[in-house]
Amino acid sequence: MIIGWPADGPPKAAVSGRSTMFRKGATALGLIAASATALVVTGTGTAAAERGADGHYYLSIAISTDNIEGTFVAGTAANYPDQASADQAALGECGYANCWVVVRSQDGCGAVAARDNDVAGGEGATTGEAARNAIAQLPPPSLLASLSGGGGAPDVFAVHCNG
Repeated sequence: MIIGWPADGPPKAAVSGRSTMFRKGATALGLIAASATALVVTGTGTAAAERGADGHYYLSIAISTDNIEGTFVAGTAANYPDQASADQAALGECGYANCWVVVRSQDGCGAVAARDNDVAGGEGATTGEAARNAIAQLPPPSLLASLSGGGGAPDVFAVHCNG
């Protein structure tokens, strides 16, 4: 007997994880130098996820910008059957009391972008579209950041999709 996947592909799993964007030298002038950032991503999966009663998967990305790590920390949760469950999982993955949900998506992708001390979220049908939308939500670089060599290209982190 050959067992195959359903017509819509292999079973989906509810996925959650944590991203950390290190801000080296952020204490001096409170800036993020684009060339001095690194990204660490870890993730965990759970049992196979079921679409919600409405037939959709939900995604949330929660962030903390003020924590003992001195970093931007993001918790992601995708493939959840409802938005409230995705929000709760993302906040839990973020891991700090001051985390807040910055991106929500139904059947799409989400991304977080940062420049200087500004952080913004974006949603889209693809990771690229979500990243572009997150960048578009950022304010322009500050004059002080531009003069001090910061304020360059934004960094995109915590990119994740449903499905």
